[in-house]
Amino acid sequence: EKIEGDGTDLTITGNNINLTATADVILAANTGLVLDGSGNEKIESDGTDINISVGSGGDINIPANIGLTFGDDGEKIEGDGTDLSISGNAINFNTDTATFTSANANDPLVVIKNTTNDTNGARLQFVKDKGATGADDDVAGVIEFIADDAAQDQTTFAKITAQVADATHGEEGGRLSLGVASHDGEFQNGLVIQDNKTSSAEDKVDVIIGADASSLLTVKGDVLLDHDSAVLSFGADSDTTFTH
Repeated sequence: EKIEGDGTDLTITGNNINLTATADVILAANTGLVLDGSGNEKIESDGTDINISVGSGGDINIPANIGLTFGDDGEKIEGDGTDLSISGNAINFNTDTATFTSANANDPLVVIKNTTNDTNGARLQFVKDKGATGADDDVAGVIEFIADDAAQDQTTFAKITAQVADATHGEEGGRLSLGVASHDGEFQNGLVIQDNKTSSAEDKVDVIIGADASSLLTVKGDVLLDHDSAVLSFGADSDTTFTH
């Protein structure tokens, strides 16, 4: 057990070295605590941030059921040796792309779970906040379904798009489009649900089925026109109509 200086460095040697202090142990900025003798494993502060470094291929290991807490126990990262739990009032990820990958069949699985004993459910929001006035045809969110074609090219086979149909303040209307790749890989909407966009459009919603005149609609069941003034029209100019 020895304390020795060479005029530059101070060396303390011993089987166990115990440091007991009743106040802070102060290290100057940009002076680190080296844990491996070489400087590869080091804790250091630059006066603003704390940096923890390890050697090439090394890890920072935290034992199971010991968490990393931010502020209080309401914001915490903890693992139990199998699963990793991240808890907090709000968890914000500021990144362009987040990818969940699994090599298992039928995975990854994303679960959004509500455990409150009431009649409400969980929510998934797509928010477009452009920092400026909204405009017709602004896209609020898109869900794309992508898979390999026979040449193993990643192809969008189906898509759901939510848009602003009418951005007029006080007359806001939306549009929801469902489409698929149409034979040659070209994308076409087959179902469009949208605001009527007329001056008397209060509570009116229009539905467009099919991409063009050659599209085929098959109904396996009955068709009900559920009001006494129903009109069934045929032809681009409603050349033939049936009314009730």
